[in-house]
Amino acid sequence: MTPNADVKVEVTARGKRLSPRTRDYVAEKAGKLARYSPHVMGIHAIVQDDADAKRVEILVHVRTGKQIVAREQCASVLEAVDILVEKIERLLKKDKEKNKQRHRGLAGRRGKETAVELTQRVARDEEEPIFEEVVAAELRPAKQSKAPAAGATRPVRRKKARK
Repeated sequence: MTPNADVKVEVTARGKRLSPRTRDYVAEKAGKLARYSPHVMGIHAIVQDDADAKRVEILVHVRTGKQIVAREQCASVLEAVDILVEKIERLLKKDKEKNKQRHRGLAGRRGKETAVELTQRVARDEEEPIFEEVVAAELRPAKQSKAPAAGATRPVRRKKARK
């Protein structure tokens, strides 16, 4: 899938100014998030520079009206951005899968049966014998008379080979 060319990426710095190199890195990494969902309309990265740690927050505006938000606090801005991009990547993939399921009529039913599927399975199970009953019937010896049948031979016992 090609990234949306019209996705606007904003980088805002709070506390201190960001170097152009860091600003470009954040914009490039955040811009790559558009390739994971065709519904991404805009991305806003906010970098806060505190004395002890750097806080980064990335907001992804999605066409469905949602806003996907992730926050991270690390020793460096670059490390926080890398972690956030992975987080948002997972969230966008999850959202995209959820939308696919919704359009297929299976929204929120991952691993669950629909009512129609359930009734069909129950009807099918009632027609078919249960596995345990089939096995038990096959293992039960057939009722035989006490006298051996004509032409029946007894099994031959073999001696065990000595080692």
